[in-house]
Amino acid sequence: MRIALILLMALHGLIHLLGFFNAFKWMELPALTLPVGRVAGLFWLVAALLIWGAGLLLAGRRPWWPVVALAAVAVSQALVIIYWQDASFGTIANVVILLVAVLAWGRYRFDRQVQAETELLLSQAPAEPQNDEVIGQAELDRLPAPVRRWLLQSGVEGQPRPQTVYLEQRLRMQLQPTAKKWHKATAYQHFNLVEPGFLWRVDLPLFASLGIDGRDFYYQGKGSMQMKLASLFPIVNAGPDAELNEGAMLRFLAEIIWFPAAALRPYLRWEAIDERRARAIFHHDGMKGEGIFTFSESGDFLRFSAHRFYNGGGAQRYLWVCTADEISELGGHRIPSKAHVSWHLRDGEWTWLELEVTHLQYAIAGGRD
Repeated sequence: MRIALILLMALHGLIHLLGFFNAFKWMELPALTLPVGRVAGLFWLVAALLIWGAGLLLAGRRPWWPVVALAAVAVSQALVIIYWQDASFGTIANVVILLVAVLAWGRYRFDRQVQAETELLLSQAPAEPQNDEVIGQAELDRLPAPVRRWLLQSGVEGQPRPQTVYLEQRLRMQLQPTAKKWHKATAYQHFNLVEPGFLWRVDLPLFASLGIDGRDFYYQGKGSMQMKLASLFPIVNAGPDAELNEGAMLRFLAEIIWFPAAALRPYLRWEAIDERRARAIFHHDGMKGEGIFTFSESGDFLRFSAHRFYNGGGAQRYLWVCTADEISELGGHRIPSKAHVSWHLRDGEWTWLELEVTHLQYAIAGGRD
């Protein structure tokens, strides 16, 4: 589709250039019945250059090409209306360019918002290495036995203490408990482990060039969620509020399975339940959340569970469970590379998400691990 649009813009710009040539008598076009003055001819040239400029930016994959394309369509369509008798056919090309540019402009604006929020999130991580950067045995010995086994099995001992984390995911999602269809999606996520927070960005194609663009943001103890059709039309725009703040907090807690060293952070407190389970209590910005981690005998993560507000259930909490399906070594640590997430609702268990971590990168202050 991208190549077809570039070719359309090349041809559309060429036709506008003919209007410029005709105005300055550099080319006779018998098909044009209306006179074109030199001032109008310059506008035909401007339109041609704008259209070609937008096409070149699109060919170069510049994200702001829609801005130039929208300006080009505005100038072009004004000329088409003035010279309707000769140029009405140009409306078809303008409509096509306009529709694609509007969709791309929505994506551009949404991505800029996400980029700004990501920079805000990561700006709170320290810029310089800390004295206690490397994780030692003494720290691990202070943890309950099941948590200590998990961290040792994960391979955090002797490793630098990560300050931020970046990961990418492949997803399969069900959008409603009654849905039968699974939708494939991709996502990336940034975490700040010093001042706990995350930004998750998902791209969920639906059909043709339309899809849902979403982001889940947890920053300074506040959670918010946006889901937009084609990056333009809001489907979900929620938070921050008490329920979403708590939900985002519990999500962060569950997702430390991908950066186990966060278990040593001062905002987390651990209580052993038995030899294979431990309760994590998360204090942040005056709020408290807790969940139960279950591990194998060898210390691999198996399951996280917590009672969390469900967005379709008002103020009622339901059991929310993240279960590991495969353990792999990523980023130098042994972590769950595949997992699924389920809600235990009144009508039964609903697995709404299956995920695979395809890339993971830890960053320490002053550099990358």
